[in-house]
Amino acid sequence: LRPTVPVRAAGWRIEPPVQHDDLSVADGVAQAGFLPVDQEWSYWNRPKYEMKLNIAPGEAAVFAGLGTKIRTKVRHASKRGVLIEEGCTEQDMEIFYRLLKNTGEKKRIPVRGLDYFHSLYRTLIKSGMARLVLARKDGMPVAGGMTVRYGTMATLLYLSNDYSMQRAGWAVQWEMLRWAMAQGCGTYDF
Repeated sequence: LRPTVPVRAAGWRIEPPVQHDDLSVADGVAQAGFLPVDQEWSYWNRPKYEMKLNIAPGEAAVFAGLGTKIRTKVRHASKRGVLIEEGCTEQDMEIFYRLLKNTGEKKRIPVRGLDYFHSLYRTLIKSGMARLVLARKDGMPVAGGMTVRYGTMATLLYLSNDYSMQRAGWAVQWEMLRWAMAQGCGTYDF
């Protein structure tokens, strides 16, 4: 059906990080005319549930606060000869992208084009707002990740793996946490 009058519409979507039981913020958002999305999850809005870790106590306290199994997983990669690469360059973005494409295919997750990741490198990593991490085993890349910081919060953007080396992703994730703590972040958003 076609409307008899031209329709002009606009939508404005917001996704504030609000706790589900914080009624004061929810009321304010509703009074501003916004309606909640009833879906628990979709690929076009933020997840309703976020996992955040308080990293303000520092590296030793955060590591000690991790469960025994998680600490074992973090240490596992280095005991098997996996090395975390420092100082990744823009050329390393292509290596990371291949790992990320592999992860996307395995988990059936769409991955943006390589140009997007080069832009991320030039915009965020070169400015010091983000970090690219690669893990190698015998010189071959096996896992990678990218995290970004906004003020005192760091957020995991991407984590990739070729699945040839068990738990290399845990070592990459820990390295990104360490970077966030060194940058003065107090919260890490997974």
